Amino acid sequence: MGITAHFIDHKYKMVDLTISIPHVQGMIFFNHFYHYIILILFVVQNYSCLEKLHTITADNASTNGKMAQELSTIIPHFNTNTHLLGCIAHVINLGPKSGLAVLGTINDNEGEEILMADLDPNSDPDPLNDNDAAKYHFSAAKWTQATLMQQLEPLCEVNNMLCESNYPTLNKALPIYIVLFKHLQRIEDYLLDTLKKPVYVCAMLLDPTFKSSFWKNNKIFSGDFYNLSTDNILESFCSTAKEFLE
Repeated sequence: MGITAHFIDHKYKMVDLTISIPHVQGMIFFNHFYHYIILILFVVQNYSCLEKLHTITADNASTNGKMAQELSTIIPHFNTNTHLLGCIAHVINLGPKSGLAVLGTINDNEGEEILMADLDPNSDPDPLNDNDAAKYHFSAAKWTQATLMQQLEPLCEVNNMLCESNYPTLNKALPIYIVLFKHLQRIEDYLLDTLKKPVYVCAMLLDPTFKSSFWKNNKIFSGDFYNLSTDNILESFCSTAKEFLE
């Protein structure tokens, strides 16, 4: 287990410092939370950082959430809902990870085999000059139509799968939607939990480039669920900065 401290020095420079790497044997079970927390408290107290503890960054494992809840009972000023920060990159990674799991693996051996006839290497055949092959010479309009038909073919197959029977066949597609909605709900829950924490808003004010593309691309989502005015955001920033200063 590694414990890294992030703080701003007297020159207002962000410092990243590894302060301890305590050894933890075996897996962390629920009944070992207390021992796990004692290790963290020992390190924090050793550096006189207990009263200066502002936020803890951890991955989105449920064990870290339960550990933080236990920690809040020991350190009253530590609020798990607002002071435990998840990993944004991990949350965003859940999207493609879940999508790839639904799609499954790709078999590189699948495809169409093209059989080529044995030709005389010394010859230079031109099929279009052959009377038997001339009838297969398509005009530009026919090639355009063939291209459109190729694009519409998957949609046609789906339509036949769902509608060609007199019995309901939506059960073939419904499991896919159930899995997708399940993962989308999970990602939305993580994002909503992230929006409850004022640290991300403060980071945007201190450094506007912080995840600017993420907030810009999710402007509608943030507006619908955050529902905060400029005054609310400024008040949240000031109160958090005051708490950090104290």
